[in-house]
Parts: sequence; structure tokens; C-alpha cells
Amino acid sequence: MKHNEADPFEQELAATLRDLAPDAPESLRTRIATVSSEVGSPGPRSRTWWQFGVSVAAAALVAVAAFGVLSNRPVGPSPSASPSGSPAATSSSSFGVSPSPSSPFAGVIPVQVPAADVHSVVLPDNANLEAAWGPHLYGVLRGVTPSADQLLVADMTNGTVTSIDVPLGQGERISNAFGYGEEVAPVATDGDWIAVVVWRRVGPQGTGGAPCSSDAGQPLAWRILVAPIDRSTGLPNGQFREVQRGESQRTFTLFGQGEGCSGPRLPRISLAKGRLAYDVEDPSSGRPDGSRIAVHWLDGSKPDLVVPTTSQVVYLALSNVTVAWTESVSDPGTGVQPSWDVQASTDAAQAARVVDLGADPTSFRLSAQIRIDEATITWTRVGENAPDDVWLGSLSADSVRRVSPEAASCEGGGIAGGVLGLLCSSTSAPSQTYILDWSSAADLRVLLGLPSPRKAPLVSEGWLTYEGDAHTIFAIEVGSLRDR
Repeated sequence: MKHNEADPFEQELAATLRDLAPDAPESLRTRIATVSSEVGSPGPRSRTWWQFGVSVAAAALVAVAAFGVLSNRPVGPSPSASPSGSPAATSSSSFGVSPSPSSPFAGVIPVQVPAADVHSVVLPDNANLEAAWGPHLYGVLRGVTPSADQLLVADMTNGTVTSIDVPLGQGERISNAFGYGEEVAPVATDGDWIAVVVWRRVGPQGTGGAPCSSDAGQPLAWRILVAPIDRSTGLPNGQFREVQRGESQRTFTLFGQGEGCSGPRLPRISLAKGRLAYDVEDPSSGRPDGSRIAVHWLDGSKPDLVVPTTSQVVYLALSNVTVAWTESVSDPGTGVQPSWDVQASTDAAQAARVVDLGADPTSFRLSAQIRIDEATITWTRVGENAPDDVWLGSLSADSVRRVSPEAASCEGGGIAGGVLGLLCSSTSAPSQTYILDWSSAADLRVLLGLPSPRKAPLVSEGWLTYEGDAHTIFAIEVGSLRDR
């Protein structure tokens, strides 16, 4: 998810547009926010040539317009994030209300979201949203030095943001170890527990480089920490304790990620109903790139469920009865497209089930990023020369369907309670992104009137949450849209 870095030109352009935006007319301010989000935001996938061209052209036109409008106006300071534990700034954006909204996607139901239904908080610039449970959000505040990272807990119902100290050892960090192409969150929650992956590099500190530091290939010593949380506040109500530690040594290159650092990967983690799933390197003579997935009961009531995998685990998801994962052989730099596999297991004593991905598995430029809700699994197909699309499958029956609209490029987000969140853009206007939701009851709908999203939404406990521009997090209660 999450930390792809734009080049210096893109970062500067995005920052300039955001600085200009506060004094612009509303129509221009809306367009500037859209372009700065597209140009300055990290993305889960490398942009195709047609997306990049549209983005740069749009950015240039809006920059010229902004200069003409604002050249004789003073530019005020940017608003700052609220201090820890205090009400956070809420969005002052105007969510335009249309009495008869039209859909930007053919055949997709448009739903106008009233401004009163949109909650928002602003996170600090050096923080990232990593997980959510209902109205409670969890982010990582990156410290200036190692051992200084903190956990942030935001409450969308009252706008507070609280910083939480995590017991980090010397040189340990929470934020992900890779700055490029790594979309795996180091934080997971199930509403009763929170889990955090902390890590440090083994060996001497490296020197900076582009795109990777010279120590990018060094082993990673990691620990998984967990703490109980209060469902009413989302805050930890007990001490963090270590449930597992290890060292990742395998050099792995994720095929198709674009700029990226070859090196060891941190464990993927997922939480569901008091159980923690994580993966560990586990090579053998017959499985040189093998891993094993452990499902650990946090209350110690049952022994761990251990599932072997044939190769590197890329994504991991856990539900009530099932653990699912994406795996692939490592790419040693040959440029050969691997065949991605998504597998699911309910019983370690039986062979895992291979999930039908609805297409040739070698047609995926990147591995399928999976989400799971009970017996329903969803994934994004990142195509090589085609728009990305989102699929849905049942683990209890042989049924697979594409849920994303035609003539759109989409990424799947969270799924919970039968509701799936998506981020989509039209292939004819790729710089404009929208939030969509799907359920078997309401089918596919595009939510209009929302600020432009930068990342696919999280869905949990009846809430849909996503990150917009300038580290502003927006959330709506899915139930409020039921009758619209």
C-alpha cells in the first residue's frame, strides 16, 4: 500500500499546487486538489503511459490557471494537524449536491453523499493510515530517528487523534522497510486486538541511493507485538507483548513493481476474531523459496495452525474460518513473468484450495492483492496492457465474477459485512478518481460528492474509510447510504 515515492519534480509540483489552492475559487480549488492528488500521491501500481501523460498535462494546465488567478494574492500558511488527543481539523471542502446526479460509469448507480454524512480528520504529514475498525483508524507516525515511531489512533466520531508509544528496541521502526512498491501494512486489527510489526536491519547502516539504500539487501530482524484494545475508544487497554520474532534473509524482487528494492520482506499479518496470521521464511530442499503461515490464537486456547507454502508469500488475509494468500516464485532479475497463485486453506491437514482468478495467472503484471470476508474473497487484477479490474469469488462454491465497471481502471479495497469498497477512474479521464461500493443487495454504486481519494478504501464494521489529499482521512457510515 503505500509508500511509493514521486520523483522530485512531481513532489515539488504537487506541493506548489497545494500551496496555491487555499485562495483559489472553489471550482479551481477542486481541480487543483484532484491534480495534486494524482501527481503528488503514491500509488500501489506503476502508472501506465496513458495515465502519466494525462496527469502531467492536467497538472500543467491547472498550474497555469492557478498562477493567473492567484498571482496578486498572498498565499497563507497551510493548516497544521491537530495535536495529540485534541479534535482534529475537519475538511472545509464543499461537497457539491446535485438533485439528479449522473454516473461517470455506464451502468453504475450514482449515489449523492450529503456533506453532513462525511467525517474527516487530518493526520500529520509524516503519518500514514494503515488500518481501521469501524470509526477508529490506525496510522504510523514516522519518527525523525529510529526507535521514535509511534502509533496513531484517530476517532472519526469526535475528530480526536491520539499518539501511542510502542515498546521499540534500539534501532527498531514500525513503518514499512521499503519505500517503493510495498503495499503491505505493518498494522492489523480485528476490533479487539491490534498487531504491529516492528523491525531493524541487521548489519552496518547503509548509504542513501536511488531508489534503494546500499543496505537494502541486509537481513531484517523483526518482532510482532500485540495489545488488547477497547472497542468503545479504539485505544489499547493493556500492554503490548511480543508474540513472535524472527529474521528475514531471503532476497526477493517483486516482479512488475517498477522501481523497487530487492531484499528481505517483513511478515505479512492479518487479524480476525482473536487470531493472528503471519508468514515466516521456511526454505527446504524441495521448497527453496518456501514459507510457512501460522495462525496463532492470542488467548492460547488452541495450538497454532501451520500451513506450508511453496514460495514467497506476497499478500495474506484471514477470516473467520479461512486463511488465504498470494504467492509467487522470486524473480531473480530475469524479467520472466511469474505465474501468480492465490490459495486458501481451512485445514492444515488438507491441501490448500487454488482460487480461480478469472484469467490467465500470467496476465497479472503484479500479484493479486487479496481481501477476504467469511467465504468471500476479492482481488485486483493488475494488467500489463489493460486497465486494472476487481474480481470477487466464493470459497464455498465455484463462482467468480468481475465487479468493477466497464471502461474503468479499478483497485479493490476492504471488504466486510458483504460490502466491498473500490477506487476507480474512467479510462477516458484517468486523473479523476471515485469511491465505489458493492454489495449483493445494492450491487455496484459510485459515491458522488466525496473528496477525491488517493487510495482504495478500507471497510470494516459498517464504515468505509479512505485517504484523500494532504493526509486528510474521510469516512462514511455505509448504513447512511442504504436508503439513497
